[in-house]
Amino acid sequence: MSISRILSLALVASLAACAGPRMHNKTQTAMSPAGVSASTAQKWLAQPLRGKCIVVDPGHGGKDPGACAVDGSREKDHNLTIARLVAQQLRDAGAEVFMTRSSDKFISLDERAEMADRHHCDLFLSIHADAASNPSARGATVYRARGALAASSNCGRELLGALHQAGFDHRGLREAGFRVLMGHSRPSLLLECGFLTNSTDAANLNDPDWRARISDAVCSGVVAALRG
Repeated sequence: MSISRILSLALVASLAACAGPRMHNKTQTAMSPAGVSASTAQKWLAQPLRGKCIVVDPGHGGKDPGACAVDGSREKDHNLTIARLVAQQLRDAGAEVFMTRSSDKFISLDERAEMADRHHCDLFLSIHADAASNPSARGATVYRARGALAASSNCGRELLGALHQAGFDHRGLREAGFRVLMGHSRPSLLLECGFLTNSTDAANLNDPDWRARISDAVCSGVVAALRG
């Protein structure tokens, strides 16, 4: 389900709940249960991540290109392109978003992890693309840290569910000891968007429409996990 669909359903449900007990009092100004105006309530629903902080981490960068695709493109570039799309959608949903890098720059793993604690983020989300010796390996993978926080596991399940519902091939929710997941105290996930060593996945990663679709699915999963 797209993020726009989630927001629309939430808005309809909330307005219906607010309207129900007031249907027979046409002279009363429409107010939300909390006592705020309907227009203010609608604004909050349109931005379900208001008050949330998310660190988006485009993997690799600078002197570290990451994996190389069968078509010669580099992981660091794909990571940054998708991370920028995700970051913008999260901002549109009301979140305060920090990126570990916004250009082709090398950032150490410890520096990336430190940002999570510094901003006391509600989620640290690292964006990557995978590689394997077997060219038939394909699909997205969601990773949480070994011994992950409950919040990380919940976010992971919601993100995986959003990818599945949007029709993306995936390899499930897994655990790993990645430094960017374990080097801080905040909830965290790492998403491998697909395999650069697979011709189908590599073509998808170069497709602007596919990148927009996976970014939308990622944001839908984050909204489902973090919305108030």
